Amino acid sequence: MSMFICSDLHINEAKRFKDTRFILHKIVEQIKSCMPTYVAVTGDIFDKRKPSPLEMQCFNKWLMSVRDHVIDSVILLEGNHDQDRGISSLSYLSDLNINKVKVVAPPYIFKTEGSKDVPRLKFYFGHEQISGAMTSNNIALSEGVSIESLIENNPDVDIFAFGHFHKSQVLHKNPLIFYVGSINNLTFAERLDTKVTWFFDNKGKIHSLSLPTRKMYQFDIEVFKDNKEASAPWKDVNLADSMVKIVFTGTKEALKQVNKDNIKKMILGRDVFSLKIEYNVISKSITRNSKITESIKEEVALKEYFKDKQMDETEKEDIINAGLKLISEVNGNG
Repeated sequence: MSMFICSDLHINEAKRFKDTRFILHKIVEQIKSCMPTYVAVTGDIFDKRKPSPLEMQCFNKWLMSVRDHVIDSVILLEGNHDQDRGISSLSYLSDLNINKVKVVAPPYIFKTEGSKDVPRLKFYFGHEQISGAMTSNNIALSEGVSIESLIENNPDVDIFAFGHFHKSQVLHKNPLIFYVGSINNLTFAERLDTKVTWFFDNKGKIHSLSLPTRKMYQFDIEVFKDNKEASAPWKDVNLADSMVKIVFTGTKEALKQVNKDNIKKMILGRDVFSLKIEYNVISKSITRNSKITESIKEEVALKEYFKDKQMDETEKEDIINAGLKLISEVNGNG
């Protein structure tokens, strides 16, 4: 018995569709090399709750390729992005009754067939938030299902595999509880994440298989009124074919010094894949170590900060809630 697991494909023709298809092709190559007994996808196959015909075509083609290289079956777990008002975007697969393909709702418990060399394993496939999980911004969440309750309520489960959070991570070793992680870096918050798939071989060993993702660089630059020339932290970085984001922080007056056209010319001239420039306007010049005494509600400040961030709305909400709880604990209210 062997099990191959991936998660959070987030297929979206408007978001680096070519990159997604390339990575999906690499996953098929991994599966072909492993020839697993089972393949499981732990949710968020599509990015939108109502996928387009092109997105469905992309997934269907990938699914058929995967099915051709799996011994027993492909398990597709519905994620929060795969649901629209209680209707699954994967329901058409159940209607077609495709051989070797099974669509299931979370949580789903699956028992494998054992052998004399490999014991029978019980998998728990879920798509939810676990307390203690780390976001791609390295914030440990205090909200969510606790590891203790998972183990207590499922004492005979050997392996808990979760989708939903994009950062691949092990939360508990025995029994194994882990987030599979997304197949691609979907936001700049994930730029340092290593994307992997997971393979449990027929000898009981666990392998994490790396996925090829596009390089992403974010440069945060503070601009002061007396700046005579903008710093160029990207000068010695190989930016070819990468995604670049530059965030300038300063007062309105200071930011007027930024020559956006000149910077675009410099960066785009280095064959980057994409460039995004953002401005973070502050009301007054503040030194790094000075305290901000202006009164503002924490929740308002956090929501304002994340308002324009290109992140999954669920992840935004999770981070904001974690921030509010942390502030409350620091203030002695938690």
